Amino acid sequence: MIRRLIPLFLCLALLTSCDDESKAKKTAKQFLKENLAETSFNIKEVSRLDSTFVITDSIVEIMRQNTSSQPQFTGKKIQWSKRDGSKLRYARIIYKVYDKEFTQTFYFDDKLEKVIAVKN
Repeated sequence: MIRRLIPLFLCLALLTSCDDESKAKKTAKQFLKENLAETSFNIKEVSRLDSTFVITDSIVEIMRQNTSSQPQFTGKKIQWSKRDGSKLRYARIIYKVYDKEFTQTFYFDDKLEKVIAVKN
């Protein structure tokens, strides 16, 4: 009986993981749409999500400042979301703006509804 349940639980875990990654992609896409200097972009890849408790508010602020100075965001005042708790979830996202490709780590809130910071 237990041998039959194990594959079911593994499938459920895989489906949940895929759902979270699609939520992260949707949130990142909305963030890029609102904050990129150019409106034409395409998300090519989203890595597996992970979580961290070690990113401090001062590190978040440094990442935000560094992102604001990146050429793909130049000319726009980035609208950052406020951090709600100590846990952040993150994924490496590869996206293309016209013919130039960017790889950045996006840090989300625990519910994957807001982008807190982006690491270049």
